Amino acid sequence: MFLKDEPSKPKDVQVVDWDKDHADLTWNKPDSDGGAPITGYVIEFKEKFGKDWKTGIEVPGDQFKGTVPGLKENGQYEFRIRAVNKAGPGEPSDTTKPIIAKCRFVKPFIIGNDLNSIIIKKRTSR
Repeated sequence: MFLKDEPSKPKDVQVVDWDKDHADLTWNKPDSDGGAPITGYVIEFKEKFGKDWKTGIEVPGDQFKGTVPGLKENGQYEFRIRAVNKAGPGEPSDTTKPIIAKCRFVKPFIIGNDLNSIIIKKRTSR
């Protein structure tokens, strides 16, 4: 009988915030630790249409959030997470929805040199 002892995949992986050069993720621990304590999590990422997953960062096993630095502005990225125990990295989580690495909160502004000021008068009813 084959005994699998890597952890199962982390659950509920979400990109909770991002900017032009990083992404913040959260997740929940896997259903199974594979019989050994989870020592860490590896956050992997790839460009949306790319083939190769890259290691972003590794965080301790008691942490359920992380920030992946070094993203290229306007790149589209997807993320996944693997739990790690002494047997090695487990199955990757489901892939997140893609995000575009750009500023999320830009103040609105109006472009226009030929704008005219107008005055609107309120008409009173009788």
